Amino acid sequence: MWVIVESPRVLSVLTFVTIFYWTFCVVIGQNTSRTLDQLSGYRLDASAVVCPSDKFKCPEGKCISQQLVCNYQKDCEKGEDEFQSCPPPECEQGQITCRQYIWNKTYCIPPYYRCDRTVDCIDGTDETECTYRKCQVDDFHCGSKASDPCIPKEKKCDGYLDCRSGKDEEGCPGVACQPDQYRCANGAKCIPASMKCDHKDDCGDKSDELGCNFPLCNSGQFRCDNGLCIPHTFHCDGVNDCTDASDEKNCTSISCPPDHFLCPKGGPNGTGKCIGKNKLCDGNKDCEDGADEKSACSKTSCAALQCQFQCRASPTGGMCICREGEKLAPDNTTCIDKDECAEWGHCEQLCTNTLREYTCSCASGYTLTNKTKCIADYARFLKILFVHEKSIVRLDAAGANSVIANTTSGSGLDYHFEESLLFWSDAKTKRIHSQQLTEKSASFVQVPDVDITLPSSWMPVALAVDWIGNKLYVVDSIGLKVDVFELNGRWHAIALGSNLTNPADVALDPTVGYMFVADSSQILRANMDGTNARSIVIEAAYKATGVALDIVTKRVYWCDSLLDYIETVDYEGARRFLVVRGQPVPSPARLTLFENRVYWTDGTKQGVMSVDKYSEVPAFKLFTK
Repeated sequence: MWVIVESPRVLSVLTFVTIFYWTFCVVIGQNTSRTLDQLSGYRLDASAVVCPSDKFKCPEGKCISQQLVCNYQKDCEKGEDEFQSCPPPECEQGQITCRQYIWNKTYCIPPYYRCDRTVDCIDGTDETECTYRKCQVDDFHCGSKASDPCIPKEKKCDGYLDCRSGKDEEGCPGVACQPDQYRCANGAKCIPASMKCDHKDDCGDKSDELGCNFPLCNSGQFRCDNGLCIPHTFHCDGVNDCTDASDEKNCTSISCPPDHFLCPKGGPNGTGKCIGKNKLCDGNKDCEDGADEKSACSKTSCAALQCQFQCRASPTGGMCICREGEKLAPDNTTCIDKDECAEWGHCEQLCTNTLREYTCSCASGYTLTNKTKCIADYARFLKILFVHEKSIVRLDAAGANSVIANTTSGSGLDYHFEESLLFWSDAKTKRIHSQQLTEKSASFVQVPDVDITLPSSWMPVALAVDWIGNKLYVVDSIGLKVDVFELNGRWHAIALGSNLTNPADVALDPTVGYMFVADSSQILRANMDGTNARSIVIEAAYKATGVALDIVTKRVYWCDSLLDYIETVDYEGARRFLVVRGQPVPSPARLTLFENRVYWTDGTKQGVMSVDKYSEVPAFKLFTK
């Protein structure tokens, strides 16, 4: 998904993308198959119609965009736009193809349809060059004819549909699954084979997580009972991160960050909980068991502490505190200057530290308000663009949305502000498409697709625009690389062809020449020419799917769709802070930033979500189906 503010004065033009699989239908009524020509009594003379050069003429005289030709959908009355020597579509993972492709005929089939004595392909190639198994005396017959398939008797009532008719599972206990599914041990559920060994109890009896061979965790991670690797900092912190709660079992103590107090049994269900030390003995019960406000609050130890500034009551008999703008030194008694600029959330953009104070400022194109906040001068022109399966949707600041482009299976999205060019990748056509957005004339001008002709198969899952060098960076999840193109596609090189294991997203900061890649268990930084590649985050990521940059503060944000959190580090991988975690962000896919907010697309919540990155205010949904 992308965030666009339509003003050249705003420094950061940020983007993000996701895919939602939603379906909408419109029911008009019965007997509505007549055309407008029939309703009006007038029949268009198709031979008299002349279409513009960038349009395709249907036999009935309708002019359609060339982009709709060979998009695997009928746009002409009888589908002639799909009879133009169209390339075959990409099949789903695990499927096999027929030899001949004809639109609207079977082309992709599951592998168990091959040589099963049933013709599925229009050319019959799924039943050629087959060596059929001869039926044995005690076999189970799938049909009444001698030519019908037969299966070993052991497959009768084994929980899988070995006969196409399902006859082998008739009258059998439990559910019957397709051969490419996994049947839960309790016999109550079929799940996709891809959900086996995914660290989640999808069956309900944990049978889908047995016998799994999970990779080892690295030194900075904790291994859950279900094999999931989580950051060590997530272990025994009072939050269930393992999905099986094994990270919170047998915790004798919870590690709280500095300036925090541990409520030993003050969290939900008697678990530990960390609260700020400034909440101790303040008259408010912040621990659920009241441990922070018990009668033990006293100053009995203050004399021995010899605090430099002041001593306040605490459950431990007293603690030293410092004046505003200072913090306790490691000896917990003396005070030193606090560097607010090194802490999270004091200034939204730029920060200057001084003795006991700090000053916030903003980049060009933003105005400082309330001493800490930076408001974009043209925030009212905010536009959010995102892929909604077969449409690219524009959402404005008022919440109104509109479709500005169509796609067959959009996967990546970015925008070139100076050229007013929208780019997106299509996972089905494996092409990069572009469109000129001209708001002033309220029109959208199609420009030629980026001409990509690579020597091997590839899958463009994400892209990013270099708005300074006028280049297009594309993540290829099959080739495990990042390609770079001219905006017109006439030049190509591999920007990053190593160090990647499962690249999912890319973000660029051309002002310093860096690219950042979300690559499963790592966030990788490299120069934009691919040199000096190194991991800046490795121990805190498991399935990083999205990455975005704040080019003002020089920070990287990423989301983990398996561990369900959004986190940030600086460009060197230091000063890491958690933005949001757990229930508010169950399945983040891609993300972007604008002002003080993080926006992301969420597969579980099926919408575009947003949260203030500096506060604990709950996330809210901007767009849903």
